[in-house]
Amino acid sequence: MPQPHASPIALAEVLNKNPDVVSWWVGENIRRRLDDRGFAAELDRLLAGRTGEWPT
Repeated sequence: MPQPHASPIALAEVLNKNPDVVSWWVGENIRRRLDDRGFAAELDRLLAGRTGEWPT
């Protein structure tokens, strides 16, 4: 089942950070995931080991 995706603004609120900074950070990590296979593989490995419910 697909996981829900939080908006950068909602994430910024939870992290108590500036939404512009969080938006940049999210975009940079998307770019890196697409461009860097090692990064993508490590992220997949970390997410595969995650347990529990996806936060809502």
